[in-house]
Amino acid sequence: MEKILQEQDALKQLEKNLSDNPEMRRLFEIFGGSQKEFGKLLGVPQSHISTYVNGKVSISVKRLREYCDKVGVDIKEVI
Repeated sequence: MEKILQEQDALKQLEKNLSDNPEMRRLFEIFGGSQKEFGKLLGVPQSHISTYVNGKVSISVKRLREYCDKVGVDIKEVI
C-alpha cells in the first residue's frame, strides 16, 4: 500500500511539470539511441520524439508510463 501511495505522490509531482518534458528527455537519455530508433521502439515518428524531448508538446502521465514500459524503465527513474 505504501508503494502505491509513493507512486501516486510521484505521479502528482510529475503532472505539475509535464510542460517542458524533462522526464521524456531523461527517458530518451536512458534509452541511449537516436530519436529515430527511439520513435521506432515507441511506435511514433521521430518528429514526435523531437517535439517531446524539446518540450514543445506536453506528454500525459499515462503515455509517459506506457513509454517507460516499452523501454523497460520504472517511471520513478525518469521523474
